[in-house]
Amino acid sequence: MVSSRLPKPEFGQISALTALVLLTYGLIRMIVLPAIDIEFPLFGLLIQIEFKTQSIMLLLAGALTASGADWLVRHHPYYKPGQSTFETSILPALAAIAIGGIIIRVPEGAQLWIAHVIGALVLVLIVWAEFIVSFPRDPRARFVGIALNGLAFLLMTSVLLAIAEIGIRAIFAIPLIGGVSFAVIWRLLRLASPRKRVWPWALLISVAVAQIATGLHYWPISPLRTSLLLAFTLYSSYTLMLHHLAEKRSNTLLFENLFIGGLSIFILANIG
Repeated sequence: MVSSRLPKPEFGQISALTALVLLTYGLIRMIVLPAIDIEFPLFGLLIQIEFKTQSIMLLLAGALTASGADWLVRHHPYYKPGQSTFETSILPALAAIAIGGIIIRVPEGAQLWIAHVIGALVLVLIVWAEFIVSFPRDPRARFVGIALNGLAFLLMTSVLLAIAEIGIRAIFAIPLIGGVSFAVIWRLLRLASPRKRVWPWALLISVAVAQIATGLHYWPISPLRTSLLLAFTLYSSYTLMLHHLAEKRSNTLLFENLFIGGLSIFILANIG
C-alpha cells in the first residue's frame, strides 16, 4: 500500500516522549519541590511571582514535549540540515501544559487513568500532526493541517478557560492570554501562508484579543462565557486574516465567519 511508504514518526521515539511527559504528570502528585519566589518592581508596584511544584513540573512537561517534537521533525526523511524547526514545537508544548493542567485537577481513581489515556492520545495526535504538516510535500499535509487547526483552537479554549477559572490577577492574565494567542495564531498563519511574513498580523490579533480580555476580566460573567467569547474572537480574526492573505479570495471564509459569529452569539446567550 502507498500509505505504508509515507513518512511517520518512529514508534519508539514517540512512545518514549509520551512516557516521559506522563511520568512528569505523575510526579506532580508524588514530590514537593521548594517554591521559587521572584520579586521585581514594575510601574511603582512590587510584583511577586511564586512557582510551586505544579507550575515547575508543567513547565518541564512543556519543555520536554517541545524538545521531543523538534527531535521527531529532525528525523523526518524530508528534513534538511539547518532547517528551522522552532515553530513545530509551539502547539505540542502548549498542549502538554494544558493537558497537564487538566490532569492534575482530576481526583484519584479510575477517572484519573482515563484522563491520562485521553491526554496521551491528544498529545500524540498533535505531535504526529506537526510531524506531517511541517513538510508540505507530504500528501497528507493539507488534511492533517485542517485537523491541527481544530485541535489548536480546542487547546486555546481550554487554556483560556483555565486562566479564567484560576482567577489570575489581570497584570499576569492579560499578557499570558496575549502571548499564547500570538504563538498559536502565528503558527496557524504560518501553516496557511508559509512564504508570507505573518507575525505582524498575529501580533495585531493577539493585541486585540488581549484588549477584549482586559474588559472581560472586570465584567461579571462566568469563566466559560469569557473563554468561549475570546476563543470565538480568535477564530473569527484568524479566518478573516486568512481571507486577507489569500491570493485567490473566496467568500467561503466570510460565510463561515458569519456562521461562527451567529453560533457564538446563540451559545453565549444560552449558557450559564
